[in-house]
Amino acid sequence: MNAASATEFRTRLAGHRVSVSHADGRPVEPVDVDEFVFGPDERYDAVVEFSNPGAWQIRAAPVGGEESPARVDVRYDGHDGTPRAPDWRSGRRLRYDDLHSTDSLVSGPPDRVYDLTLSRANDSYTWLIDGQAYPDADPLDVREGEHVRFRLTNHSPVPHPMHLHGHFFRVGDARMDTVRVPGHMGRVDVDFRADNPGNWLFHCHDLYHLESGMARVVRYRQ
Repeated sequence: MNAASATEFRTRLAGHRVSVSHADGRPVEPVDVDEFVFGPDERYDAVVEFSNPGAWQIRAAPVGGEESPARVDVRYDGHDGTPRAPDWRSGRRLRYDDLHSTDSLVSGPPDRVYDLTLSRANDSYTWLIDGQAYPDADPLDVREGEHVRFRLTNHSPVPHPMHLHGHFFRVGDARMDTVRVPGHMGRVDVDFRADNPGNWLFHCHDLYHLESGMARVVRYRQ
C-alpha cells in the first residue's frame, strides 16, 4: 500500500519478476511484470517465486523528487553479500491496461455522466474539481441503482490519484477504488454502480490537494 501523502513510487524487487494478483484488494488475472508504479492509496498484491538465490533489494523510488528510496533487503540462506539494487533500465512496467478483473464489472451505457476537470486556481494554492473547491462545491447527485460515469480530465501538470469512498469503480477492465489521472490533459473514465446509499467523499489522495479543496461529495437522492 502506498501510504505516502503525495509521492508516487516506482517499485521493484531486484533479480525477480512479480505476479500481480490484486489491485486495490480486488482480484485480477495474474500478470507478470518487473515493476509497478503506484500513487497514494493505491494497493497491489504481488506474488514472488524465490528462485534466484542471492542478496537483493526491494526498492520503492519516488517517481519525482529527490527523496531517498524506501528499501528492504531480501537474502537467501547462505548469501551475506551486499544486496544488489534493481536495474531500472529495462523490463516491463505494469499498466492499467494489463489489469483484467475476475470480478463482475458494471457494463453498458451509463445512466448519468459527470464531465469533471481537475485543475488549480490561477490566483491561489487551491485545487479544484470542475472549478469548485470543497467544501463550497456542489454535490454530485446520483440515484440508487444508477450506472454512473465520471469523465476526468486533468488540466494541471501533475497527476492526481482520485479515490471514491464506499464504492469500487471500473477502469478499463479492472475494478479499483483509486486511479491516477496523468497530468497535461490526461483523461480517465471511471464507471460505478450506485449501490451503497449515503454521502461519500470523492477526492484527490494527494493530501495537500485534498486539504486545498480537491474533493466533492457523491450524494444519493430519492
